[in-house]
Amino acid sequence: MIMGDVLNVLHEGRIENDAEFENGQWRYRVATHKKTIVISFGDHDKIRLITCWRSK
Repeated sequence: MIMGDVLNVLHEGRIENDAEFENGQWRYRVATHKKTIVISFGDHDKIRLITCWRSK
C-alpha cells in the first residue's frame, strides 16, 4: 500500500468501531470496502499510521 492509498482511506473510509486504547494512545480503525488502516492522533495536527492492510 502506498501513501495515496492511505489518504484515500482517510477521505473515503469510515471508522468501523469505537476507538481502542492501546499502548497509551487511542487507535481508530478506518476502512473502505478494499482497505483498512489503523491510525492514532499525535500532536495537535498530526496523524500516526499504525498499520494497514488490504481486505479480501
